[in-house]
Amino acid sequence: MRGIIFLPIFLAVLIAPVFALDGWNYYREVTITNNVAQDLTDYQVNFTLDTANLIARGKMRSDCGDLRVTLSDGQTLLPYWIDPATCNTNKTVIWTKVPSIPASSSTKIYVWYGNPIATSQANGDAVFLFFDDFSGTSLNTTKWTIARPDSWITISVSDGLLTFSGTSDGSTWKMYILKSTTVLPDLHEIIARVKWSMSSTAEAHILNYYDSLSNMQQFYYDKNSGGYYLRTFIQGNNYATFFGMRNDNPTDFEYYKLRYNGSYVSAHRSLNGVDWTQLLARNANIFTTGFTVGLEEAVLGTTTNYYYVDYVAAKKYIEPEPSVSVGNENLPLQFPSLNWSITLTGNPLQDIITTPAQYFAPFAVIVYGVIAIFVFGIAYIRTGKLYSAIAYTITLFAAILSFFTQNLYISLILYTIALFSLAAALYITFGKRDIWG
Repeated sequence: MRGIIFLPIFLAVLIAPVFALDGWNYYREVTITNNVAQDLTDYQVNFTLDTANLIARGKMRSDCGDLRVTLSDGQTLLPYWIDPATCNTNKTVIWTKVPSIPASSSTKIYVWYGNPIATSQANGDAVFLFFDDFSGTSLNTTKWTIARPDSWITISVSDGLLTFSGTSDGSTWKMYILKSTTVLPDLHEIIARVKWSMSSTAEAHILNYYDSLSNMQQFYYDKNSGGYYLRTFIQGNNYATFFGMRNDNPTDFEYYKLRYNGSYVSAHRSLNGVDWTQLLARNANIFTTGFTVGLEEAVLGTTTNYYYVDYVAAKKYIEPEPSVSVGNENLPLQFPSLNWSITLTGNPLQDIITTPAQYFAPFAVIVYGVIAIFVFGIAYIRTGKLYSAIAYTITLFAAILSFFTQNLYISLILYTIALFSLAAALYITFGKRDIWG
């Protein structure tokens, strides 16, 4: 029977929840599966969370400022960025950069929330290869260069938007082009949230850009009935892909991305940043290295046309991309604090199991410490065997873990162990046998 001494230790390790990120009350496991046979390093992935529900239930700040992302140790923080337009919705878009995703394998990270005094640490610059949300009052010249200025078109930065405003003489195209100072890897994706108000003789562009566009010849051209088009230009060793929008002025901001996978370039559209539709795609294996992010307004007509950019980001891209799934909510193992608030889940069985644990949390250290000393002392006195006393105490501590998680099934398992520990303590106190052998 001595072998059973290892059972409590095994169970305690097996079912113990993650140690808490200090100050955070809830976490979810995020599983990222690499679908290609090569390791991915510092790869940008996104997942969604129903923050509207969490905020309504008082589990998250209304500004999503208490959200954090960590490695599977629950302690090492990862950079993250939340699309501000999606906070407090049922599909909040959260981006992070994962240090390593093994080939044809999975890795786990955690998303944390439930710290009312935390403030946002979201940082798009730390997540993406290139990022600008135009938070200043002028163009950030460390991120952008003016590749092609035009006196007919002006740009301005205010209220978190980059605005192109321009007109023309009616006879020649006027073009204003911005080019990022960051050079992208060969395989990449450019994402932008944009809006425009333009006539049929003006265009808003998102560019996969390489070097100069002057005197370029059109490589191919495509336009669908919705007013979107995809053009690739070539002049010697200089290339650029234009994804353009004209007419059909949107009433709200929309999401667009330009993706290059090494052999073709494609353009995609989304209304919420989550559900995407491919608009256009073309073979484009002429590309070389050295591409950057580009933004452009082009105007031919004499009316004033506007192009607004909320943010633009660039990331690594592999095909197929990693798949991501988000698990259920859990409560971590954490040191009790003097918190008298009670959170009801709406599940009667879960509330019966977990509410006492919340209420008595302030006394947990003293109560459990006294019980542990009692169990250890009585067990040792009655049996005269140190290993039995340790076994009973470890079994009790496995049960103690039940008070630090609100996962219903884990709680039920741990409460069962608690009953076994109590029965064992009573047996050795008033009986004559040591059930551990």
